[in-house]
Amino acid sequence: MASIITYISSWIASANQTTPVEEYDRHGKVWRPHPPDTPAVPLDGFVLITWNIDGVGAGKASEERLADCLRLLKDSLDDIGRDARLPAVICLQGMSSEVTALEKLKADEWVQRDFLVITHRPPTPLRYDVVTLVSNRLAISSAFVYDFPRSGMERRALFVNLAMITDTGRRPTRVRVANTHLESLNAVEQRRVQLASTARLLAGADLGIICGDLNANNARDHEYPASLDLLDVWTMLRGGDVGNTWGHQGDFVGVFDPARLDKVLITRVRADESFKPTQVDVREGRAAEGDSWLSDHHFLVTLFGSHDLV
Repeated sequence: MASIITYISSWIASANQTTPVEEYDRHGKVWRPHPPDTPAVPLDGFVLITWNIDGVGAGKASEERLADCLRLLKDSLDDIGRDARLPAVICLQGMSSEVTALEKLKADEWVQRDFLVITHRPPTPLRYDVVTLVSNRLAISSAFVYDFPRSGMERRALFVNLAMITDTGRRPTRVRVANTHLESLNAVEQRRVQLASTARLLAGADLGIICGDLNANNARDHEYPASLDLLDVWTMLRGGDVGNTWGHQGDFVGVFDPARLDKVLITRVRADESFKPTQVDVREGRAAEGDSWLSDHHFLVTLFGSHDLV
């Protein structure tokens, strides 16, 4: 096991801001730094969820909506994992970095019990930041953030390095997950540069994943991933199926066409293919038909491994 830890430690991103990983201490009832290079344990797979929760910030109404978002995510994972209870990585976008919003997230009992929290608070809070929750059953070696240069919307990518094995004694599969929210509106060229920068920072991973609100509202946005040797998991697994994640509610209905703004992109798997993506689905951003929408985005659920999505 020590050799695995040494192996992971040598694989760290450079020239970026190291980001703290926090775990909840149930005895002291406080969040503390999570020790780096935790040992990997055998896994059959994992679930990746990405969701733009649409500007959840401070204030009672926003905090209540965040609680509802977390409840919906928990229910979805309970359905998926009722047979296998696979660990999850949850990538949230549109999450304010206001202290009160983050405190609300970290006060949730489900988050405290099951997850490590990865966030990088900037000097000035961002309205639309990215936060990653990683199951505390997964092995994390490190995390870092990359702030996109010249982003008028202060966009960034949050990376976490994971080590996964199917059997003890095997070389770990090095998985790097980038949670990002690319520039909005008509900034097509800026999104291309941001995506290329994010892809470059996946170098060295056996499996690199970019997920989030990629704001793919232009035909060129859908062409860029292939030019960077990235695979679009939706088209890879679902072909021409409609996978729209935005445009289903709110003031923009009828003004803009529904679009597949949110994506999961991967590099070609270079190690244990046990962790390649096998299924992907779009889940509505509300608990049930007729309920209020919790976000103007649906969320994507992707299974890496051999189990079935429900």
